[in-house]
Amino acid sequence: MKGLIFGATGMVGSGLVNAWKDEHTLVTPTRQEADLMDCEDFRRWCKANGSLIDTCDVVIYAAGDVGGIGSQNNYHKQLTNTTMYLNFMECLKYIRQTARVINLSSSCMYPVQYKFAIEDDLFRGNIEETNFGYGMAKLFGTTLLQTWNEEHPSYAKAVTFVLPNLYSSISDNNFNLKNSHVAQALVTKFKYAVDRNHPKVKVWGSGNAVREYMDVAELPNIIEAYLSEENPEYDIYNVGSKGAIQIKDYAYNIAKILDYTGNIVFDITMPEGALYKVMDNTRFVHEFDYRPRFNEFDMISQLLENIS
Repeated sequence: MKGLIFGATGMVGSGLVNAWKDEHTLVTPTRQEADLMDCEDFRRWCKANGSLIDTCDVVIYAAGDVGGIGSQNNYHKQLTNTTMYLNFMECLKYIRQTARVINLSSSCMYPVQYKFAIEDDLFRGNIEETNFGYGMAKLFGTTLLQTWNEEHPSYAKAVTFVLPNLYSSISDNNFNLKNSHVAQALVTKFKYAVDRNHPKVKVWGSGNAVREYMDVAELPNIIEAYLSEENPEYDIYNVGSKGAIQIKDYAYNIAKILDYTGNIVFDITMPEGALYKVMDNTRFVHEFDYRPRFNEFDMISQLLENIS
């Protein structure tokens, strides 16, 4: 397989590179080479590398300006992620008809009211307020590729994989408390408290919210399962693990693993987002016969090892 990966230096992209670099040929332009935020720069790169793009069997969009709950709904997040999608479409002028195009999106784009979101729920309600900017940009990119499919019926169908909260055992995680996701943020807070003997750890929200998690290490398997099928039925698939955990349970389990005996305070003055955000992955599992795996204690252990 020869793959073109945009966003190859991020947690997801670099995870794919680490998993595939020894067995596949990968094209991984950096932002300095092909800046998705700069229309003219990216267009020049595509034109200069059109023949290279044409040789790729799969094109993966793993780029994104991502952040935690405190930084997902703002002008900058919506603008940057929408801009990158618009520019990404330029490279599709150079792909061959059999090339597979994969968009890695986020469950943030689903309406807030569904307990187990299915793919047909996309336009059946409002995106959760704290995710609105990022979620709208991801929804924009997903629908942009769907309409591209409609106008290019002779090409292989571009697909979107909708991802849950991610951590990675095969690439670096973001542990910055200003913009990291909940899995990494809570491990960071408890590790910091243990190392400095702090008597209290503050957790945003009531702790009642439920989140779904998955290891980036599952993505190569997910993508390979998809690539093994010549004619996928749909253009969007939920690929979560159904690894659903209540925030308060996750916090208590981190404390138990670290032998932390201080107080855990749930701060209801801070946002906690959707109370339940889990996806139904039935469509993907049924069509491709692969069920992503997840283990909470493996996640905690791997994050602790990664942060050390």
